[in-house]
Amino acid sequence: MAMPDSITSVQSRSRNRNRETKEQIFIRGENVGNERLYYSIKYSKRLSRFSVARPTNNDYPIINAFWMAITCLVLSKVGSNLSKKSRFSELLLLYDTILPGLGSLIFKSSLLTFALLLSFNLQVVISRGSVRWSPYGIIMQCLLEIFYIVICCFCAFYSQEWSWLHRFTFMVTSITYLMKIHSFAFYCGFLSNLDKSLKNAKNAEQFYKIDEATVKKYRRELTVGSTTYPDNLTISNMLRWALIPSLCYEIEFPLAQKISIKSFLKNLATFALSCAVLCLFVEEYVLPVVLEAQLKYEEQPFEFFSVQCAIFLLQLLHPVAATFLAMFMMIWHTFLNMLADITGFEDRMFYDDWWMSSNQLEFSPKWNVPVHRFLKRHVHIPILKIAKSRIVAVLFTFLISSIFHEVVMDVTSMKFSTKFIIAMCMQIPVNSLQTCKFMRKRRVLNNIIAWIVLPLGLSSALLIYAVLH
Repeated sequence: MAMPDSITSVQSRSRNRNRETKEQIFIRGENVGNERLYYSIKYSKRLSRFSVARPTNNDYPIINAFWMAITCLVLSKVGSNLSKKSRFSELLLLYDTILPGLGSLIFKSSLLTFALLLSFNLQVVISRGSVRWSPYGIIMQCLLEIFYIVICCFCAFYSQEWSWLHRFTFMVTSITYLMKIHSFAFYCGFLSNLDKSLKNAKNAEQFYKIDEATVKKYRRELTVGSTTYPDNLTISNMLRWALIPSLCYEIEFPLAQKISIKSFLKNLATFALSCAVLCLFVEEYVLPVVLEAQLKYEEQPFEFFSVQCAIFLLQLLHPVAATFLAMFMMIWHTFLNMLADITGFEDRMFYDDWWMSSNQLEFSPKWNVPVHRFLKRHVHIPILKIAKSRIVAVLFTFLISSIFHEVVMDVTSMKFSTKFIIAMCMQIPVNSLQTCKFMRKRRVLNNIIAWIVLPLGLSSALLIYAVLH
């Protein structure tokens, strides 16, 4: 019996929605279906959202207008400094912020690769069968990661010659390498267990034998492209992994045959300009307001949280929003593309259209694609397998992300607290409001709320963080 047209149309719309969902997942670089035993990332040749070479790029006029406005602002600030200062060294707008301690920052940041080499040597020992990954290798790896992050915090906190920018850069780099170390170690450790199972099953007794289907599945897991574990454990691959702009390790990556010097120089110039703009807004517009707010709070603590607090908050909205955009351009659009130019890494989908997001759950995967992939692969899915609860997995993932942000803020400001975690928790009621039944279909209104909440939340967190210490 034929189905009614209404039922057929409903099924057709459902198939279209499923197809769109799979396409959106593929755009973010995730393996649809993920048939592998270990959650894997399907890397492919893709360009960044704002790349000029992107065939469907219709956003470049916005980027051009953004850079024209920023360039005019920087030139006007440099012009005002030229009229006030006489010495040539003082004419450099960011001289006192960047140059002192820059050599120490580069040297200490380069030493972070030694932790990755220690993890690499541990995996080589495990692949040879000298040490079992579970549980001895896992314990050794966790101790190495704890020791690593403590040393990094200690090093950044007691480097007195560093400015806030140096501490921020070092801590972001340290946490990035921590995620790289963790992803490499736990993925290779998982592969070592499979490799050991296959070796034990060859000449084992009947009780330990593995069926043919499982053997094929294990062998497929151990091979990616033309590389099979443990052939990937080489020094050259490890050094390449240290520079590849990704946080989820795979045995093989899509790499270009030639390195584009022109693209690298262009991204380098854009990175330098973005860094200058970031320092300009922080030094000239954010820090003076924060310091003035601290003085007002010390003089009149009870009267501060009234009209004065609202005034300071309004003064911070514009520079904080501009700092946010400059940081996005500096890190995700330029620096990661620079690393991709150096290593030949072809999957440059480091961000998606986060400016079109209508709630926090939609914003997070698009704003920072590499970190979202890492948290999903190494935090959310393992916790989901253990707790069997999606809510517990989401909350635990949110907690880990909040701790990372808190560590960066604490070391950068040289003040230890939990206020940034509390500020991030304020996203939960806002997201609940945006995803309720009444607001769910009002994407334009939700997007407006998101753009209001973003600078307002960052400004409020910064003000509270600075004043209540």
